[in-house]
Amino acid sequence: MGEQMAFRSIQVIQEDAVPPWVATLMREALVIGPRGGGNGDFQLAPLTSVEDLHLDYTHDLLPPMRYLLPPSEVLFRFHNGDSLALIPEYDERRRILFGVRSCDVKGIRYQGQFFHRDFPDIYFSKRAANAILISLACPTPPLPTCFCVCCDGGPVLKPGEGSDIQLTPLEGRYLVEVDSEAGERLVAKTPELFREATPADLAERNEALAEVDQKFSTSAYLARGIAKVTTDAVPAEIWEELAERCIGCGGCSYLCPLCTCFTIVDRSRDGTAGERVRRWDHCQSAGFTREASGHNPRAQKREQFKRRFFHKLSYQCLQREGRPGCVGCGRCVTACMMGIDMAAVLLRFRELGRKPKWGPPWAAKPKTSP
Repeated sequence: MGEQMAFRSIQVIQEDAVPPWVATLMREALVIGPRGGGNGDFQLAPLTSVEDLHLDYTHDLLPPMRYLLPPSEVLFRFHNGDSLALIPEYDERRRILFGVRSCDVKGIRYQGQFFHRDFPDIYFSKRAANAILISLACPTPPLPTCFCVCCDGGPVLKPGEGSDIQLTPLEGRYLVEVDSEAGERLVAKTPELFREATPADLAERNEALAEVDQKFSTSAYLARGIAKVTTDAVPAEIWEELAERCIGCGGCSYLCPLCTCFTIVDRSRDGTAGERVRRWDHCQSAGFTREASGHNPRAQKREQFKRRFFHKLSYQCLQREGRPGCVGCGRCVTACMMGIDMAAVLLRFRELGRKPKWGPPWAAKPKTSP
């Protein structure tokens, strides 16, 4: 057996010491954290003061990977004068993503592997190299839509799983598990705010995490889905049934922290200058696979729907990416108006012999706000 990985250090910070620590971080980088709204909604957004930060949240409906792969970004500007000039646009601002949930850290790590593997993406790489992730473990009851325990997405990270620092809420304090040199530097800025963790702190953490594992209400039969998709054991009529319900809105893709689809457009007003822009796209769009010749190898809606789940679940993609294409964040459950989210589709694969009870798409939608 290989050597057991361990965190670099495990410390504790009192709850009332977190704002002074965050204030120190805000002086050195753009800190992005959960900001609470008056109606109970939360959004990961740049903090303007420590009072903005609210760690008593579940997760943002929009995935935080948007700060590394924006929904729309200028890649370069061009000018066609005496000669063609290309001026790249790089974003190298230092960012600290504070309070990101475990499932989203796994999503960011997945994105990093994708954008570094075959053709390294310098735009993503420059953002990622200047980003520090401080994650927030989930020892509190999960949302009804969450199923991260089925997908190795959470509710807690182990050493080496992508977070620079992991915070775990305890009674009146946070356990601080440091997992990188960058994380060590952030703790070292205010050493007076931290103390070494004791066995009692670790025991409280372990007890809380053991309890939360029993509180998930949504299940996703991932292993069964991987087997059926990989062996092409899902009948064509099931794909047809699911695709007929899909309205192609793209919500499942745009809210998924692991989706990587994008398109490229060139914009020019006068033909001599302009910019190339990358925008998020989704594979269930009718024109996503249309070629320049006009031929579309996946013109049928059924094939578009099938391709999405092949990329998420097939062993071929699992082997290449190192994990299934789902972390169980439940955003697709919240977003899909037609009830064909990841968990529902996996259940349909498991119960191929049963007629589904779809019901109205708006019926019994789980509440997603804390």
